[in-house]
Amino acid sequence: MTHSDIYEKFMIEYDKDNVTSSYPSLTRKEQATILDKAYLALIAQKITGNNVRRSGLETDIKSISDLQPLITSSSINLTSSDAPSNEKYGALPTDPKFLYFVSAHVSGSNSSQVVTLVNHDVAKKFFVTSYNKPWIKTPVCYIQGGNIHVVYDPTDQSDVNTMKLTFIKQPAKFVGS
Repeated sequence: MTHSDIYEKFMIEYDKDNVTSSYPSLTRKEQATILDKAYLALIAQKITGNNVRRSGLETDIKSISDLQPLITSSSINLTSSDAPSNEKYGALPTDPKFLYFVSAHVSGSNSSQVVTLVNHDVAKKFFVTSYNKPWIKTPVCYIQGGNIHVVYDPTDQSDVNTMKLTFIKQPAKFVGS
């Protein structure tokens, strides 16, 4: 289905609902804005599980197949952070633009490991400090600004330098189409 097909269906439904003539017609840009919001809301419903089936992306084959055209992967080169010493970061993809995290793997000289996405408060517990030398079974990551940060075990001898990020990309906008 193309954007023009969706516009056509939208206008048919809008005309059916709009029974009074006192409302002005929507401009093309207003239509596109409404459709963009609806598109992003639908994606969020399929990912979070706030839907009729009450199941998130990983547990619902229908959601996965619906979002398959938007799921993509990108390789990110990680660079060392100033502090803490067991953290590296890389820029989130901009083409295609990052929308939702699905999964990630980090790889170094010896191995490849799955990364778990956590919030900032949980990630702070894994930072190396003068009084905290944590053991981290699997690396964790968090997103801040336009970067993704990876926190890994400080005693791990394999150098973490690349991340393969699987994510849902921002869909093409209706505005301007």
